[in-house]
Amino acid sequence: VILTGGADTPVESLDALTPLVSATTPAMDRVSTTGRQGTARTVLDPMFAGTGAGLCTLLGIAEAPSDGQLRARASGIDLGPDDLALRLDLVCTAPAGDENDRPEMLAHQPEQLGTAEARVLLADLVEHWKRSLPERAQLLERLSVHVGSRGAHLLVDHGGPIAKALDESPLRCVEPETILGKSWQDYAPEGAAGEIVAELMEASHACFADHDINRTREESGLLPVSMAWISGPPLTGDANLPRFEDTFGIRAAMVSRSPHALGLADALAIDRISLPEADTPAERIASLGEYARSALDRYDLVIAETAAPLEASLAGDAHAKAEALELIDRTVLTPLLARLEEEGDNETNPDEPGFRCMVACDRTVSSDERTPLGDPVPFAMCGSWVRSVVQGPYSEAEARECDLHIDDASGLMEDFLFSGLKRPRSTRRPRRTPSPTPTDS
Repeated sequence: VILTGGADTPVESLDALTPLVSATTPAMDRVSTTGRQGTARTVLDPMFAGTGAGLCTLLGIAEAPSDGQLRARASGIDLGPDDLALRLDLVCTAPAGDENDRPEMLAHQPEQLGTAEARVLLADLVEHWKRSLPERAQLLERLSVHVGSRGAHLLVDHGGPIAKALDESPLRCVEPETILGKSWQDYAPEGAAGEIVAELMEASHACFADHDINRTREESGLLPVSMAWISGPPLTGDANLPRFEDTFGIRAAMVSRSPHALGLADALAIDRISLPEADTPAERIASLGEYARSALDRYDLVIAETAAPLEASLAGDAHAKAEALELIDRTVLTPLLARLEEEGDNETNPDEPGFRCMVACDRTVSSDERTPLGDPVPFAMCGSWVRSVVQGPYSEAEARECDLHIDDASGLMEDFLFSGLKRPRSTRRPRRTPSPTPTDS
């Protein structure tokens, strides 16, 4: 179970506790107290790591693909060897002149902006670029814009000037969620390629300034979409990763709504399990637990990922983050543990299949600062042959007090799957009578 953005720092409004400590999470605590917990460093540079970097390392990938590559995978977009895929996010910013001339990044994803509205905005943006940047005609011929689900849009340079400028200097442009509440002008793209990207971003202001969709949003009390933010590590080509099954010898499934998680699953040839649409956070989290539990009948490993803690952190709402963690504990981890325990414990009875369960945060995201940090994250695992002499509830502080600290989290998956086993693990689960399941994709 991957808690994206689940770790945090102490929050004053929670009596100087982290959301993980403040939340009531008996299932997570059962994992840590019956097994063991520790810390792992999943990212080195949180400002430039990308949304999917922490999850990549947890799944055993030392060098993570870019967010752009993962978005392309999630959307089924084939990238050529010279194609440069960059994130394109529709964001809300404070206009220059507000708050002492400080154009603040207000929101990295506009509230209640649907895919149909995003499609109109991006189509109009492409036409605006053509009209307002005639000197960039050669560049624009080689650019394509792709509308993604859940705001995960994409800009692809098909071997054009942006990609070629990378030979002169690297492109450095932070993801918008890393600078919430800060002046976006202080984080403008850098490098020769960055100058081109900055020009495209600046032109988006004029396109959206008086757009019909924005007028409707403002009449409804919603922040207008003010610009297109282009970012991401400049990695060209597709996200060519080894098949997860070839690396670990087991068949896995990813249950998630997050584009970066689904894109990573596709790159690793991990089966993706679709989740139904849901109106409320509680319904979204509950369906994750239901579909993950069902998938255990058919897969050796099921990875259930939720971005609910991250979303609360970026909103600056520590109470909502604690509530999300409680929901995950109650409606995802509790039924998963109950199902796993049906497999028995092959440490005490070699005739039983046995199981292992791990809970891990992919990175630390401060609810106070609304930004990701580089702190090591807590993880806990339990099951056959997993024991520890130091036992305590699952939390950042308890994990730091344990004797298990991993500097490179890309080795954690192998430890979770195989460490301490007394006999080779079967690479195929015995088939059980499957419960009703969603369609795999």
